[in-house]
Amino acid sequence: MCELARSAGVLAPMQALENINNYIQSLTTFHESYDYFLTRPLPRHPLRSARRRRHPACRRWPGC
Repeated sequence: MCELARSAGVLAPMQALENINNYIQSLTTFHESYDYFLTRPLPRHPLRSARRRRHPACRRWPGC
C-alpha cells in the first residue's frame, strides 16, 4: 500500500494546489479593484409580483 502511494508522486497534486492558489489570488486582485457600492444599478426596476385581491373575510386568516 505504501509503495502504491509513493509511486503516485507528489508533483501533480502540488501543481493542482498551485493552480488553485493562483486562481484564488486572481479573484482577490479583481475584487480588491471592484467597487460594489459605486456600480451602476439595474436599468429597470425588477418585476413586481402580481398581487391578488383577497376577500375581506379572508384577511384575518394568514393562510387564506
